[in-house]
Amino acid sequence: MGGDEAPRVVVQGALAAVAEDPHLHVILVGRREQVEPLLDGTPREALSLVDASDVVGEEARPAMRVRERPDASVLRTAQLVAEGHADAAVSVGNTGAVLASAVLALGLLPGVHRPVVAGEFPSAPGTLFGDLGANSDASARHLLEFARLAAMWHSVRYGGADPSVVLLSNGREPGKGTPRTREAARLLDLEALNFQGYCEPADVVSGRYDVVITDGYLGNLVLKTVEAVSARYAEMLFGIAGQTEEDTARLQRLGHETHRLSDFTRGPAVTVLGVNGPVLPGHGRAQADDIARLINRAKTAVVNDDCGQLRRAWSATHGGAVENRREG
Repeated sequence: MGGDEAPRVVVQGALAAVAEDPHLHVILVGRREQVEPLLDGTPREALSLVDASDVVGEEARPAMRVRERPDASVLRTAQLVAEGHADAAVSVGNTGAVLASAVLALGLLPGVHRPVVAGEFPSAPGTLFGDLGANSDASARHLLEFARLAAMWHSVRYGGADPSVVLLSNGREPGKGTPRTREAARLLDLEALNFQGYCEPADVVSGRYDVVITDGYLGNLVLKTVEAVSARYAEMLFGIAGQTEEDTARLQRLGHETHRLSDFTRGPAVTVLGVNGPVLPGHGRAQADDIARLINRAKTAVVNDDCGQLRRAWSATHGGAVENRREG
């Protein structure tokens, strides 16, 4: 039920995903009276529907709203994973509500106080950037925790050891940043991480580092600024005519490439790190093909046991048994 054009594009995306993979089963969670008419004639061995009468929209304090609304579709989705009825959860609804639902239903890894939402820009595959908007009031110790989780996830995803970690700031010099940023840098200096100090916003999209950490407020501002600027330059390129047809075609191709950099829905999957199960949030403006792509990325994460690998690595490093709420 989440996203700018829900539930229509979500159902269309699910239909496209199961059409590509006969072994895939998608459970749609939402208001039956709105979703069922969109499934007319669909084989039910590929899709099923779980009725959830309530929806958390773009409202204030989504975490509190989730707690107060046990039949909200976003919470029921996370509960299906916790109960073992689903292998992963995807949603393009309110990110705060997705995060709160994941924490409530799945729980946190031991020693984790806040999960982090991390992803990659299309222009910099291999650079994990977080937080993307979940924790606007993160403390220095939260930033340290985000760095630990993201560095470990980077090693799991790409198989490399000792990924480079930097903090986003307004300059690379040690004296830059806010008191909180400087305190986070001090804490990271004491960690067994490959911490390389501060970076500037341009480094987020350059691919220069493996992991870039900031709070959710600044992270979301960077994300939306990159989207807006890239989209604007793409529009300008589309509007320029070259001296020859070949020049115009080249400008058009460059425009499409520039627009691709602005479209975070087409980058590698965004992931909630720190919860005990695979949860993949998507962009609210996602269209049907974006939904299908998100479902396929969730399937790949399950097949590769990404979450299980992170859970075991985190437990081995930080101690304490990890409760696995899913069986099978």
